[in-house]
Amino acid sequence: FDIVNRNSNNKFEIYIKKNTTKYLNFDNLKNVNELKIILDNPKTSKMVIHNSNLNNVKINVESKNYQTLKEQTVNQIRHDELLLTGCLTIINSKLNNVEINFNYSNCEDAINFIRSDGNIENLKVENAEFDAIDADSSNIIFENVEVINAYNDCLDFSFGNYLVKNLNVKNCGDKGLSVGEKSLVNVSDFNSTKTSISFVSKDSSILVLNNFISDFDKKNICGKAYKKKQEFDGAEIILNNKIDCKVSTDQFSKLTYLY
Repeated sequence: FDIVNRNSNNKFEIYIKKNTTKYLNFDNLKNVNELKIILDNPKTSKMVIHNSNLNNVKINVESKNYQTLKEQTVNQIRHDELLLTGCLTIINSKLNNVEINFNYSNCEDAINFIRSDGNIENLKVENAEFDAIDADSSNIIFENVEVINAYNDCLDFSFGNYLVKNLNVKNCGDKGLSVGEKSLVNVSDFNSTKTSISFVSKDSSILVLNNFISDFDKKNICGKAYKKKQEFDGAEIILNNKIDCKVSTDQFSKLTYLY
């Protein structure tokens, strides 16, 4: 990786050229409390943080040439030759009191967590051309998550256990929260605005919703539980409070009321 600048306050700045993927083992950067990543291109500039202990760290990611976002077609191949889908990928890492801010992504996922564990204090993603946040095979507690303007899913969780204490999504082109592939997800407070569908649970997953607020009314379907892939069973959605919209289920899935 190329370190552009380091100041006395232990802040690093890394610039990534287009068509370039850089790998960073964070444990090699001692006493770093803030990392700024500048992507020359919001699709082909990528950072992979691997096998790291991220402790009390703030990570800011921004795309320099974000005007290229709308030049891509919907049917493009969304992973690279290394099968990376995230502009920022955090893999095989431990997380403690982490803050991440990301603005402008044209990757399949703005941020992709893979086989990582711990807690994230604040996570904010704005202007993602496809998915904003994807987490796979991980166990993560999210204190505060905000996603604004994702043209596909705002959050996509699979194969893991996830707790989201405060979740705010706005302008999600597809799903506000997608839970799949044997995941258990518990959301304490969920506010969804201008999403195609606010939440889904699918493929042997369980989604627990405690407090949910949206701009859907009682005539609209805001959530779904269903079986999508043949190798899985149906899914479940558990509601701990009354909501003002409908939830649909297929023949393999169920909706449980605990209020």
